[in-house]
Amino acid sequence: AVWGAEFAKLLEMQPELETYPFVSDLAKLDWLRHNSMRANDSVFDSGSLVLLTSAHLDELYIDFSESCYLMTSSFPVIEFWLAHQKTHDAGDDEELAKQYLTQALKKLAKTDFTQHICIYRTNLIAQLRELSDDEYLWLTHLMAGKSIGHALDDMPEGIFDFAQWLGQAIDLNLIKGIK
Repeated sequence: AVWGAEFAKLLEMQPELETYPFVSDLAKLDWLRHNSMRANDSVFDSGSLVLLTSAHLDELYIDFSESCYLMTSSFPVIEFWLAHQKTHDAGDDEELAKQYLTQALKKLAKTDFTQHICIYRTNLIAQLRELSDDEYLWLTHLMAGKSIGHALDDMPEGIFDFAQWLGQAIDLNLIKGIK
């Protein structure tokens, strides 16, 4: 067993934490950040882009970096997490924490709030990025093994730009290549 892998589930079952249901999601976020930080390094195979011109999209797949993870929470865990991070200036820490917690409260005020999160690593540092519903749908399809073509077929028409996403995914080190 890997230490910490089941910690979020353990916290979820603790009756003392019933009034703090977001704690287990924060533990899950920390666990995924931990895994992202320790994943094998990856470099994008730019030669794989030629496949986009020579093969049908229904036959092509995205090869994700090992440091890329997704999660969903009913709480603004990105803001909660950021509110508790330290900077070099303690005075800034308090102000930043207030800003992040204010953002969290605004998000919680929305009915049926859901936060989709991508955890990934660039420049040896784990990053957190909030995803739109559409991008989360796209990524979950691809990570579940759908081809690029079939995943595109499942996307709402006219909303998703594959070329734009691909450039961003390469820049953020989300993917290793096309296969």
